[in-house]
Amino acid sequence: MQYKTLQSHAQKKQCILLTTEKEYNEQKCILAERCLVKIRSVCGHDNIVRSDLFCYQDNGIHCKECVQHIISTNASKIKSLCIEQEGYAYVKALFEPHVDIVKMVEGTKADFAIRYGTRDNLWVPVQLKVTSKPKENRSMQYWFTIQHKYDMPILCVCIKDKRLWFFPENVLDKMSLQIGFTRSKYSAYEVVSDRIQEHVRHVYDASAKYSIDVLNTPVSRSQQQEQMYRKRREKYFSNTQFQYPEQNGLPYDFIVNGKRFQEKVLCKHPRLCGYICTFGKRKNRNTIIQYCKNDADYYWFHIPNENTYYIIPENVLIEQGFVNDSFDFKTARSITFYPMTTNGNNNKGWQDNYKYRYDENTENVLRF
Repeated sequence: MQYKTLQSHAQKKQCILLTTEKEYNEQKCILAERCLVKIRSVCGHDNIVRSDLFCYQDNGIHCKECVQHIISTNASKIKSLCIEQEGYAYVKALFEPHVDIVKMVEGTKADFAIRYGTRDNLWVPVQLKVTSKPKENRSMQYWFTIQHKYDMPILCVCIKDKRLWFFPENVLDKMSLQIGFTRSKYSAYEVVSDRIQEHVRHVYDASAKYSIDVLNTPVSRSQQQEQMYRKRREKYFSNTQFQYPEQNGLPYDFIVNGKRFQEKVLCKHPRLCGYICTFGKRKNRNTIIQYCKNDADYYWFHIPNENTYYIIPENVLIEQGFVNDSFDFKTARSITFYPMTTNGNNNKGWQDNYKYRYDENTENVLRF
């Protein structure tokens, strides 16, 4: 590998190559790609890494300590989502003998909704707050974060102690809620085992009610568009059973015949005769990273305002460099599709093998 090539890779990865050309050439590696070089990583820390792993597998973009921190932060987020799902599963088991309960899709204002009877088909939205255990301090309190002003009932759950507090809408007006372990001014809102139906019915009767279509509509326009194409897919594949996980934050959206799918809706390319999206998952508010190996089995891309869609296996996207098969975090790339060949813009011939149309025989597409 030429030193200038190494410099180019470092510049693209926003790192600083600290090894000089003289130092690099003096190593006289039998395999030049495997020379050790000193890098100032994007985190600002100096790092020694093998040149080929840095250039082609992104090793060393973050120093070892920062990589561990990133992994730890990501694990903390996953743990939080698992705690929330465990809380919902507990609530569902308690409530289902008395009311109908349904999980909302991601991006909606409520976490789930409840209904008594089917005559009017009206539901009450509920915001769920979960903690794993009480704070281990002198007062032994249950702490819950109330981030917004929710115009709906709020249900607070402690998993370890199996305790619940169900607040009617507009009762809580604070950002942080502390409930005493033994004594609390919120004791009247605690749901005790022998009065579950009575307490839930009281909150239900006192709350505003809506149709499920209204409640299950995401807030953002992009998620509303995703929901529209989800309904379109379900309509055309009416004989296919789509399974949707109740847990939020998973790297896949649905399952068909045991295969996991991530779904994307593209938008019109601002300059080219194609459709584009940033293909990745959100690591935090400001960073989108590539999907990783085993996140999903297939990726489903919708072309807006057309009958065209693509279903591409994970291994193909790994080969094309869009899905990450290493342990490092890689910044997400944009992926562009050209469903119509115009003006020589179709330079993505590999995608054509995975292109389908809704007006064709669609039922055979999902037979793996």
